[in-house]
Amino acid sequence: MRNTAIHNKQGFSLIELSIVLFLLFFLVGIVMAIKGRIVAAQGAHTITEMQSILDGARQFYLQNNRWPNNIAEVQTFLPKIPTNNLFGNAYNVSPSGNVFMVNTIVPYNSINTMRDGRFVVISNTGSANLVQLSTTIPMDNKIGRLQYEQAWVH
Repeated sequence: MRNTAIHNKQGFSLIELSIVLFLLFFLVGIVMAIKGRIVAAQGAHTITEMQSILDGARQFYLQNNRWPNNIAEVQTFLPKIPTNNLFGNAYNVSPSGNVFMVNTIVPYNSINTMRDGRFVVISNTGSANLVQLSTTIPMDNKIGRLQYEQAWVH
């Protein structure tokens, strides 16, 4: 009499399980790489928006001889500037003397410490980073006048 219990095994072999696990890890790796690139692109976009806020603040300063106190005042020059970044966190501005700063919170490691040759201040707050850009009063040091101000020649 033949033993049928040996020939009717059910389940997967070690090779089949290894192949499935390899494919699963490969797909997870691809998804994580894509997600990392998306977060990095959102971080770069956040820096671009912050630089636009600084540009709007400079324009505001040139017209009003003071820094804007909030994003709404910056939006009088650049109405398409959002109040929140792509991660849903608010842009905060702080005028102080001859320096104007903008900061926001972004996910950990979503931006580099240098962007377009400018240093970005990043403070690690655990699972997120505090990102800060600043500008000073737009002066032309050669002639001692505000930048963009027309020099009158007599």
